[in-house]
Amino acid sequence: MEEPEEVKFQFLREITNGFSEERKVGEGAFGTVYRVRLRHVLSCLSHY
Repeated sequence: MEEPEEVKFQFLREITNGFSEERKVGEGAFGTVYRVRLRHVLSCLSHY
């Protein structure tokens, strides 16, 4: 299994459009979940 990549906070701000409400999918146990597109794949990320 590969180790997870370290992601810079600035990159997260860019792909979530500044953690905008438009990108917000919901709230989970690990924080707010945002819809993002990475390498032409639709993904979600959690931010807390």
